[in-house]
Amino acid sequence: MAERVSVHYNGFEISVLPLSEYGPPLRDPKYWYSAYICRSGETESREGGKKFLFSQALPTFPNEADALAAGLKRAKSIVDGNDPLHSVKHL
Repeated sequence: MAERVSVHYNGFEISVLPLSEYGPPLRDPKYWYSAYICRSGETESREGGKKFLFSQALPTFPNEADALAAGLKRAKSIVDGNDPLHSVKHL
């Protein structure tokens, strides 16, 4: 089973969990990720608006490592302000 990976980046904590396809066991499952970004030190906060949740819900990655790398890359893009759809300015 995959493990959640958390890293600190530019004052934020990025947490990514790579997951395999649902359903019966497959010989070559594809992977997706679920992730969140929050201010460093606020990872246990349950208050609304304290975490930005996002995912790549379609299983398109060939393995856990690729799903994890894609989640971290996207999160860093969001933190850096380079993602055209998402921002963490509200955090």
